[in-house]
Amino acid sequence: MRRAFPPDAAPARRAVPKATMILGLLISAAVAAFGLMVALGLIGHPIDAQLVSPYGWSILLIGLALMVFFAYNLYRRARRRRRSV
Repeated sequence: MRRAFPPDAAPARRAVPKATMILGLLISAAVAAFGLMVALGLIGHPIDAQLVSPYGWSILLIGLALMVFFAYNLYRRARRRRRSV
């Protein structure tokens, strides 16, 4: 049976577990490292005489942006918990 909420009250949002944030940071670091290796030419080879380094730099930037996102969320979450205690 479903619970009925008053129209102005919404159910509480479930928080994302801290382990999920840390896993996101680790995966983002792996993506950034892979992008750096591709950009430096350590992984991959030219396809039809195209350079793969621009693709590597874009993968690196995506990985770094995701790392910043997850780190900021962890920082914000820690500050919120310290403030509420």
